[in-house]
Amino acid sequence: MNFYPMTNLIFSYSILIFFFPLFCRAEGSNFTIYEIPEYRIKNLSLYIDSSEEKRGLKLYQIIFRGDTSNAAILSYSRIIQQMKSSGIDKIELIEELLLVKNDSRLSCVRVLSYDSSVSQIYDGKRRYSIQLAALFLINYLYFDSFWYSPYPILRSLFGVSRKGVGVMIAHKKYNKWIRKVKQTGIEESRKRGLFPLESLFLFWYK
Repeated sequence: MNFYPMTNLIFSYSILIFFFPLFCRAEGSNFTIYEIPEYRIKNLSLYIDSSEEKRGLKLYQIIFRGDTSNAAILSYSRIIQQMKSSGIDKIELIEELLLVKNDSRLSCVRVLSYDSSVSQIYDGKRRYSIQLAALFLINYLYFDSFWYSPYPILRSLFGVSRKGVGVMIAHKKYNKWIRKVKQTGIEESRKRGLFPLESLFLFWYK
């Protein structure tokens, strides 16, 4: 009896079972974590200093619907415009961004103030995680501005949080917050002063 056809069938079925959930999760997804090729990092001058270039530091960006243009990589302006013009419900976009979890890969976008009313210069480390970048974009979706978080940096009693435990704690708080927002809607939640991070120990850098 020839077992090879049966073995091949079982193997193919196993592969299908393994990858099918991945394909399902990807379908309809608006956001992708894009790894920027090294030649583009150099061409767009994304390295902050020579040490990053020597190490071949890998950099990433959250992109919307597969847009890997220079404009989408260099700042948040492009993705904000795309989210606003997409017509997709904000809560749906927020929940999708919250799927970016425990991701310590580094964002290519530098730390600076994205609120024109804040002129304070941040002189700390200028790299932060993709997970923090996702929370930063959620803030804009909710408030329609960056006044709540001018910089993509969290602060705590123990110092600045750019990745790691502080960001993971913030992510848990955002998940609890969005469940409340879904009950009342974004406009009403903002009127009630329902903020994502209601904590004296963890807050956005201003």
